[in-house]
Amino acid sequence: MLPSATDGAAVADAMFAVGSSLSWWAALACVLPATLYGEGLRRAYARLAETADGAPGLRGRLAVVPLLLVAPLLLLAVLGITPVLNRLAGEGVAAEALGVWLALTVNWLVLAVPLGWSFHVVAPGTMPWRASVLGGLATAAFISGFLQGFVVFLRLPIDFGAPFAGASLVGAIIAVLGWLWVLHLVVLIGFAATNRWAAISADPGPVWHAEAARVPAEASSQRVDPDQQTPGT
Repeated sequence: MLPSATDGAAVADAMFAVGSSLSWWAALACVLPATLYGEGLRRAYARLAETADGAPGLRGRLAVVPLLLVAPLLLLAVLGITPVLNRLAGEGVAAEALGVWLALTVNWLVLAVPLGWSFHVVAPGTMPWRASVLGGLATAAFISGFLQGFVVFLRLPIDFGAPFAGASLVGAIIAVLGWLWVLHLVVLIGFAATNRWAAISADPGPVWHAEAARVPAEASSQRVDPDQQTPGT
């Protein structure tokens, strides 16, 4: 399903071959470095929320482990629509538009699961589930669109090795890292917006942002006791 202008299909086939032949011991060995992603994500969330966090490394790693276990099932949902997209490709403008819409929708719903979990569990604090789910859905919509943009990017006849003396592999890695940087920027912006919305809205449960939690206390301290008022007032 990937365009052939940049030989993306060959790279995807090679990655699938390596992943499908990976032994269980090798897969378990990959879990530990994979949890480092949760640590970095939790630190970034704490920095954006301007809140103190104790032991972010251990908590971030443990919080992301359930996502690693569910990731294969989410990937199967994405791969499950590949035959349908393959049939729609080349069947006319309407069929291709339907395929683009289907890919956007499935990617959106699949990505909303780990994003909502990361906003509520991986991030420090107690952001309400309602805000986490809605924020995850909104952020996933933007990421799904950017992923479609990545597919369009692969259609461009670009020689990735030209800036690196013909080293196509180096150029491809740089291009992928650039897109990953953009996608993570979207995730962090989505978290910051969700965090701000959760702080402003009157969502039940503990308010996540510290400044929002101080508002009721300041309001109560400014109330005047009727017994202390003078007769002239």
